[in-house]
Amino acid sequence: MASPLRLLVVSGGTGGHLFPGLAVAEAVLAARPDTQVSVLGPEGRTDVEAIAAYGFSVHTLRIRGLASGARWLHRVQTAAGLALGVPVRAARRALMHLAPDVVFAAGGYVAGPVVVAARRLGIPSVVFDMNCPAGLATRWAAGYATVVALGSEESAAGLTRPGWWLRGARWPPRVEITGTPVRRAIRETDRDTARRELGVPDDALAVLLMSGSLGSQRVNAALVDALPRLARDPRLTQPLWVLHLTGTRHAGAVPATVARDLGLDYRAEPFRRDLAEALAAADLVVTRAGGSALAEIAARGLPAIVIPWAQAPANHQEGNARRLAALGAAVVLRDGELSAERLSHEIANLCLDPARRAALAAASRALGTPDAAARIATLLVGLAEKEGSRTARIRVVQ
Repeated sequence: MASPLRLLVVSGGTGGHLFPGLAVAEAVLAARPDTQVSVLGPEGRTDVEAIAAYGFSVHTLRIRGLASGARWLHRVQTAAGLALGVPVRAARRALMHLAPDVVFAAGGYVAGPVVVAARRLGIPSVVFDMNCPAGLATRWAAGYATVVALGSEESAAGLTRPGWWLRGARWPPRVEITGTPVRRAIRETDRDTARRELGVPDDALAVLLMSGSLGSQRVNAALVDALPRLARDPRLTQPLWVLHLTGTRHAGAVPATVARDLGLDYRAEPFRRDLAEALAAADLVVTRAGGSALAEIAARGLPAIVIPWAQAPANHQEGNARRLAALGAAVVLRDGELSAERLSHEIANLCLDPARRAALAAASRALGTPDAAARIATLLVGLAEKEGSRTARIRVVQ
């Protein structure tokens, strides 16, 4: 009998990196039910509870990210570690312990060292990026990955030949445009059931506001001041139901009494681990422009107001938003334009214009790639079966 396939999903600390990895793991299990899935992420930033809900084993690495906003000492220490190969050695030890047949790296700063180490151990890997342009870790790992899977053609921007210091990188890499994988629950959760479970009145327009997993003070503050404007707008005769995900750093950003005093059906939560129910219930979404969130919105075919974060690495949220705007799939409201007046105006206009909401929804749905997870799963299973026994490969390098 054939031995089980061992899949290692490598993810950054945020849901934007983790959830595409979980979607791919689901698809690999559908193709190969004997698959054993492990998840590897950064120490202290990995959502252990979300992974445990799937029954996957969780492992962490102590690796620093070279964040653009980090203090200079942190950046110097991280750069020195990279130059000395410290993260790659740590990743190599983890791979020797876990002995996967194939690696799926879903972005984030852990991806680079793990993909480099996998290449040196002879373990095939697929590195994925959904942002426009692809992130720094993906650009670093691309020359070492067996396959680079991308969410769109625009994601390929920035995939340039690596510098001489990245020894052993192959160029050009094999690139596949797969679309962005989305978990099955996001696509399949029933709308009527979701609205009933969340308590959305039958005649209400449900507005979902997502401030990012950590939260945005600017977005939260704009909404706080927009609520009275929406409550007083005489044109809005249809009741609104608002679910506001403030982010974990801004729990309690909006006192519930504010909305109650205004007569709005409103609830605020710091974080919702599984967005399937909230997205299924929504009529309109207001969100930051992370690639994973936009893919989940497209999977449901929802109209959206997108507020790209101006400080995102390589300005990728602006690139993501620009792509949607060009295809008529979202209203884009940039950070510099964000105000309570403008946000309430855009929300009210869409609530009052069902034809425009329908047009945005149709364009959003057209951007979705429902087979993306299955396509990546096919790549992973094919690579694992082609490369053969993990034990034989790792024994060679010991």
